Amino acid sequence: MKTCSKCDLSKPLTEFNRSSRRGYQSRCRACQKTAYQETRARHKRLMKRANATRHEADPIARRLSNAATKARQLGCTVESFTSADLLAHWGSRGIDPTRCYYTGEPLGDGWHIDHMTPLSRGGAHAVWNLVPCTASVNISKHDRTADEYLQVAA
Repeated sequence: MKTCSKCDLSKPLTEFNRSSRRGYQSRCRACQKTAYQETRARHKRLMKRANATRHEADPIARRLSNAATKARQLGCTVESFTSADLLAHWGSRGIDPTRCYYTGEPLGDGWHIDHMTPLSRGGAHAVWNLVPCTASVNISKHDRTADEYLQVAA
């Protein structure tokens, strides 16, 4: 049993998160959750502004984050890399990050990052499997590989 420093209730150790320094946190999980929610509510506008600034500075980062989350949900392999790593890879392969990989059209605001081998067909979320494309192309590509799509589109 341990007493929470916030609510002063004695609770079993299973109600406390682990701490590397002292063994367990001083506040119970319920009190920590409440404090986290209050802090988040207090700073919501500030966090929203910071996220918007970060996403304006690096528009690829948000797309990568969303794609990685989807890949994890599907149980696919997810490699760790930055948007700079992706841009360097595209540069080494001659892929223009401002144009659709499949059609060569300029990318608009709502462009997508496409997995050349779809996640549903065993593709990985890795720099070698990602290309920029327009939303309409990515949606029409559906679950085809890049080669299959190019054959159908030709």
